[in-house]
Amino acid sequence: MVAVTRRMPFFAARQSEVQRSARECDPTAAYLSPLMVLLAIIMVTGAFSSGSGFDWFYPVRVLGTAVAVWFFWRSRLTRFSWAGAWSGSAVAIGAAVFFVWLGLEWAMGFTGGPPALPAAIAEMPAGLAAAWLIFRVLGSIITVPLAEELAFRGYALRRLISPDFDKIPLRFTWLSFLLSSILFGALHGRWLAGTVAGMFYAWAMYRRGKVGDAILAHAVTNALIAADVLILGNWNLWI
Repeated sequence: MVAVTRRMPFFAARQSEVQRSARECDPTAAYLSPLMVLLAIIMVTGAFSSGSGFDWFYPVRVLGTAVAVWFFWRSRLTRFSWAGAWSGSAVAIGAAVFFVWLGLEWAMGFTGGPPALPAAIAEMPAGLAAAWLIFRVLGSIITVPLAEELAFRGYALRRLISPDFDKIPLRFTWLSFLLSSILFGALHGRWLAGTVAGMFYAWAMYRRGKVGDAILAHAVTNALIAADVLILGNWNLWI
């Protein structure tokens, strides 16, 4: 609704060319909007699934976040250099986060799994269950890493260094490293594991100065978690 009304002359105040140029050059929306869309969808769909404990509308998260990423990809995110985006170190960091996450799960006593998730999937028709699981895996590996890394490493990590975060070279500061990781951890149910994971993903980005490395590391972690859930049945990892 916001996107439509901002483009309809009836709802829009006249803006000078300078104002429009300033708004179009501000990269903040491109980095934060996918995560904001994801969180908004979680809030809305959660209201319909709070009783059962199973989110039937998870595919809406994936599609909504994908639309937000695509929308800003055309204007701001295309400036990313994806040349040489494949990084062996990012893959290794993502795998390391997976094993650290499992270790913290065991150390903090998070065992078993949410009964609503496997029970609901078992009661679904086979085709519907397969479709839901496909969206769940795609969300974990693609849209969630994109939305979260654009917000926390692409924006927060650099914005805590300088207001002109999109124009200056990336450099290490303890404030940006720790605070962006803690904020990332606070977004997750496992806040300690999330904070540690955020530190690893920041490290992945520091190595070459590419947010794409953090996205890749995050995607590898989530892919290994998805494999653990689907192959070994550790549904607690998908809480």
